[in-house]
Amino acid sequence: MGSNHEMRFSTESWMGDLSASISGRTLHELRVPGSHNSGSDVLRDGVAPGEPLVYAAVPCIIRGWSECQVECVLEHLRAGCRYIDLRTAAVKGKPGLRIVHGLVGGPVLDVLEQVSAFLAASTQEVVILDFQHFYEVSQAQQAALLGQCLELFSAAGCIPPEKVYMRMLMHNAQCTCTCTCTCTVHASHPKRRQQHPTPSPKPQP
Repeated sequence: MGSNHEMRFSTESWMGDLSASISGRTLHELRVPGSHNSGSDVLRDGVAPGEPLVYAAVPCIIRGWSECQVECVLEHLRAGCRYIDLRTAAVKGKPGLRIVHGLVGGPVLDVLEQVSAFLAASTQEVVILDFQHFYEVSQAQQAALLGQCLELFSAAGCIPPEKVYMRMLMHNAQCTCTCTCTCTVHASHPKRRQQHPTPSPKPQP
């Protein structure tokens, strides 16, 4: 950060602890720690859409490389991660969208609720939810997912990450969504509900 003095911070609250150093920077300027294939710690509900059906014959082998994480998303956040990489799918016979990576995991809503719980306890932290891939997910389902994000995190705007200053996110309880279906979320703030227009998600190829 351009300073020689020792910085002290907790992994659970590092953004708030370093607010004097990072609040004047844009989100685009920060190197944010994150986890890959977040939510893949529990994969137990069959083969994911788009994957070879032969996976069903050797689930123990497939699970060995599909489960990229051993901790839930909440523990990632407590450990300092602020970028959450999510692969989602609509799975026949399963309600809502699911986390997937080779195999099918838990509901996306479970992950969103873990993020919401973390932010409720860490009010100056900012979390980036990057919905990297959608498998067999319709535009209407993408819109419904965005609606869940807005309901949980209260406010949103279509602002490119290079124009989002950390002080805006840390002090104004904002959630920003870029056109690549990446959501940057902060703690809920009921008084700010419905203050921003709801952006439409960009259809994914």
